[in-house]
Amino acid sequence: MLAGFASLQNGEVAEARGFLEKALDIDPGNANALQLLGATYLRDHDIDKGIGLIQRALAVKPDHVGAFNNLGYGYFAQEKFSDAAIQFERSLALKPENPPTTIWATLTPLPENSMTPSNVIEQLMT
Repeated sequence: MLAGFASLQNGEVAEARGFLEKALDIDPGNANALQLLGATYLRDHDIDKGIGLIQRALAVKPDHVGAFNNLGYGYFAQEKFSDAAIQFERSLALKPENPPTTIWATLTPLPENSMTPSNVIEQLMT
């Protein structure tokens, strides 16, 4: 699981996905692995698959801050700005001092901003 997280942080999406899938083979209900695997699909622009995995993580652990963040990113990429804002607000309610969420929560109500969803996903995951 930690190797998957580290690989994702280093931009090694395929390697991260392999580690996370192995973690899920061992424990299919691992919310951390589910939401991180979802993040790998967001990074590869398979937004629907990523969102589905992240929603599964939240079904297992309804107070998972990272899953709310990643779900917000997924909705942002789909240009569902209101839905994204809701997820970021949920994350902030659980962890108010989370700087990345604070930044994204201020961007989501502004669909006219100059960033495209693809650019957002690329920058957010690096």
